[in-house]
Amino acid sequence: MSTSRRLNFFLASLLVAAAVGCSSNDTPYSAPEPQPDASDASEDVAEPNDASTKEDAKGDEPAVVDAADEPDAQNDGEAPVEASADAGTDAEEVPDALDDGAASDAASEAGSGDAEADAAPQDSGADAAEDASVDASTDAPSDVSADAPIDVSADVQQGDAATDGEAEGGEDSGAEAGEDGAACQILGGLGQVQCVCNELDDTEWNADAPFLFTNSVDFGTTGWDLSLLTPGGKQIWDDGNLGGSSIESEIAAYEMLARCDQASLILSESKIDYIDEGGKKTDILMLIDGRNIGVSVVRAYHYPPTNPYTEAEATTILTKKLSDIPLSQKNAESYNSWGRSMLAVIAYDQQYADTVVSAWHKLDASLKWNVIVVVTVTNGDDSVIY
Repeated sequence: MSTSRRLNFFLASLLVAAAVGCSSNDTPYSAPEPQPDASDASEDVAEPNDASTKEDAKGDEPAVVDAADEPDAQNDGEAPVEASADAGTDAEEVPDALDDGAASDAASEAGSGDAEADAAPQDSGADAAEDASVDASTDAPSDVSADAPIDVSADVQQGDAATDGEAEGGEDSGAEAGEDGAACQILGGLGQVQCVCNELDDTEWNADAPFLFTNSVDFGTTGWDLSLLTPGGKQIWDDGNLGGSSIESEIAAYEMLARCDQASLILSESKIDYIDEGGKKTDILMLIDGRNIGVSVVRAYHYPPTNPYTEAEATTILTKKLSDIPLSQKNAESYNSWGRSMLAVIAYDQQYADTVVSAWHKLDASLKWNVIVVVTVTNGDDSVIY
């Protein structure tokens, strides 16, 4: 060793001894550890990228994985977003710069799959409840309206109304008839009737004008069964009439007014008192809508019945009866009097009835006066009437 080198070594040793002595008198001297080379340091920095070291680190880390720290997971098709949604979002990891709407959007996007799955049944339940309430409110008034029209069921049992109301100068208003009909039920009895219930009302009674209505009755195969008559019809049968073979047609006329307009019997033909017993008479005195009504009856019929009924024949019977009605009304005793008259025409079939209606329209107004005419078509086994 050269002299200079020894001198340098000696000085270095003195400096080290002085430093050690100043720090602690009890601490023994130890030589400094050798420093690694730069190449060894670079290897230590790169060591965490080693696969085995990474696996160990993953085992020690929490379950929450930040997508920014794991780019390989996104490239491999994994869903770190779902992992963060399952584990929950730590408030410290959300940047302060994000407002509530941005944080909500981020959470919504992170859990879009699960959120949509959870939201669907909730929406369905809300819609179902809403639909149920709507259906309930909709059905209630339908049920109430379906049960309301009692009068309609009564009309159906008796068949559809097939009546026409006509006044001088035009048809009678069907509105009054329908409105009155809603307050009543057509009575059962002999034959199936087709008429408007309570067709007669103040429109006719208070008008000084003639009116005409039509209806029908079908006796079917039962025919003339006295046990099916109304009490008034049976009374007329028991009282008899003043002669001839018209009692069945008189009862048929009474039954239609009793069943369709709730008329009742006051007196039959043989029980009405007149001033002149040899003068003109009517067939039935009835109570309709609280009024005494005198009803005269005539049949529209000829032989053989298969031959068409002519307008001339209809004009003849109408003219005779309408001429006699004012006379019989004046002839009644005051205690048996009536203020309005009706003419009931019992027609063999529809062709007969149509002919009567046509003839009535052509009559002079003074002849028709204020008489209410009701034309009734009889069908089925009605031979006893004619």
